Amino acid sequence: MNAVELSGVGKKYIIRHERPVFVKDLFLKAFFRRAKKEEFWALKDFGFEAAKGEIVGIIGENGAGKSTLLKILTGVTRADEGSVKIEGRVGALLELGAGFHPELTGRENIYLNGSILGLRRKEIERKLDHIVEFPGIRDFIDTPVRTYSSGMFVRLGFSIAVHMDPDILLIDEVLAVGDILFQQKCLDRIKAYHQEGKTILFVSHDLGTVRTICEKVLWVAGGRLRRLGKPADVVDEYIVSQMEQKGPAAAAEAVSRKRSVMTIAGVRILDSGGNPKNAFSTGEDMIVEVSYEAGESVSSPTFGIAVHRGDGLYICGLNTKLDHVLRETFLGKGAVRLTYPKIPLLTGTYALSVAIFDEQALARYDFHDRRYTFSVSSPYLAEGVFLLNHKWTK
Repeated sequence: MNAVELSGVGKKYIIRHERPVFVKDLFLKAFFRRAKKEEFWALKDFGFEAAKGEIVGIIGENGAGKSTLLKILTGVTRADEGSVKIEGRVGALLELGAGFHPELTGRENIYLNGSILGLRRKEIERKLDHIVEFPGIRDFIDTPVRTYSSGMFVRLGFSIAVHMDPDILLIDEVLAVGDILFQQKCLDRIKAYHQEGKTILFVSHDLGTVRTICEKVLWVAGGRLRRLGKPADVVDEYIVSQMEQKGPAAAAEAVSRKRSVMTIAGVRILDSGGNPKNAFSTGEDMIVEVSYEAGESVSSPTFGIAVHRGDGLYICGLNTKLDHVLRETFLGKGAVRLTYPKIPLLTGTYALSVAIFDEQALARYDFHDRRYTFSVSSPYLAEGVFLLNHKWTK
């Protein structure tokens, strides 16, 4: 079931072009001259769907129409054409301090925002301590928010948005204001929301985060939906498009260089003794060896390996950037290994995707999508994907 459905949505603004005039011209202008008007469509024939429990990334240049899209979804502004269907309560963090009254304290703004979202006072009081603790600004909660720093603004705004327990959470490029620790805290909360089956629309210029946490990505360009698809595919195409603005030659050179700088030379699936193996039992060690060739020095490339079940279910994705390992310079031929100790997978067929990205996990050097398969058999009859360690007691 979809949480968000848009079809043929358009939003039009009127831009008035008017030259400055002298005072003596005002009378004549009022009667004989009219300012020139121009229609500007911030969104045109825009449509997409977001399923319940899905994290959808939204990318695009400044002015592409991303914020207008989110304002339509929250009801801040109305579409001039098309249909918008929303299932559930919407919580939004659209702009820094949006919805805050500068003369009210942080505590008073919590109550104000909560009431706007339709919560009763008792509900807000029940959540109040959690809202205050999350951003770490308890010492300032009873001071006017006009005295807050930009970081305090966004931290309180995010805390209010997530603790009002919306069914759909909209986030528009505000996490970049917080420090690294708070950004991670926010991302952890977003992942927890996802596990709870909530829907999240995430607008960001941080393409690495979009690629990591989102299940699909919308690319908005000129008020229209240019591309919708898998995060890696859409982000890569978007990066190339940005390079093309510097000229076709620069884009072609960048794509060629990206593909030739570092490649996946081979992948082997091994047992604990380093012997090739493709059939495992639950609880055995499994090693994935990725051979590479670097034609020039590459600083801290990101190696990533993902496991998929035979039916396409995405099980787990790991990479060296998130694990803060192998952050060194690579040159020539070599191999890296990822060990899965005592694999807990149940009986089934599985596939591995292997990739090499740049240091920021943005530009992709090479990618092998579900190209390497292995099987697991388990003497334990159970349903699901994993055999979790467990113990029955009485």
